[in-house]
This record gives sequence, C-alpha cells and structure tokens, in this order.
Amino acid sequence: SFNFLPLVLRSELPTATPTATATATIPAPTVAPANVQITLIVYNPAGDDVAGEYVRIENKGGTTAVLTGWTLSDSDGRVYTFPSFSLAASASVQVWTKGGANNASNLYWGDALSIWTNTGDTAYLRNGGTLVDSCSYTGGGTQASC
Repeated sequence: SFNFLPLVLRSELPTATPTATATATIPAPTVAPANVQITLIVYNPAGDDVAGEYVRIENKGGTTAVLTGWTLSDSDGRVYTFPSFSLAASASVQVWTKGGANNASNLYWGDALSIWTNTGDTAYLRNGGTLVDSCSYTGGGTQASC
C-alpha cells in the first residue's frame, strides 16, 4: 500500500505596500476678536442725574477683552479709568456716574456731579491713547443708542 502525503504548493502572496492616506486638515474654528463698543448713554434719566446716569459698553466679539487701564471720558475731559476688569465675549458693563461697589456688570465712576451733559456730549472709549469707540448725542431726550 502506498501512503500519499498531500502536496501543498504555496505561492508567495505579494506583500501589501502601504498606500498614502489622504488626511484632511480641519481648520480651527474662527473666533471673532474682541469688539468693544459704547452702545448706550443714559444722560438725562428720570430723577437725579448722578444716580441714574450710565454708559453701557458691550463686547460684541468672540473673545474676552481686558479693559484694565482703559478710559472712558466726556467732551469736557473728565476721565474714568477702568480698574482691573475683563469683559467676556457678548457681555456688557454699565459704567455709572455715581459711586458703588464694582462687579462683573456694573462699574462706578464715583463722581458727585453728573458727567453727561443733557444738551449734548460725546463719550470716548480709549485703550491707552488709541480711540476704540465714541458716541455723540445732541440731547433733547433721556438716552442715546450708539
């Protein structure tokens, strides 16, 4: 009797060569820079002007703005200097003429006299010597949207 052993023929399989994989570059999301603007001046509120006067400043950008050392002034040269303060993206702060305790949405000039002239004035917002924004009004009402 014959014993047969199976004969297995192997052919060498070609080795796979690596292929280049295309990689997509995903751009980082674009974040709008800080965009700080004067948006409202309440210059002739009902009652005592000092108690009700304020300027609203908004950050319409996408990043926090550090306002430390910035100034807000009027046409007569009266100047408020911002304390250590940051304004988050899409946030606003009211700078009141009167005194008070500063917080994230209210800052206080601490003046005993009204700042904003009822017949017309201009608010100037500066970062160092650079004018960031201004808003003028001619009076005759109680507030000016900027």
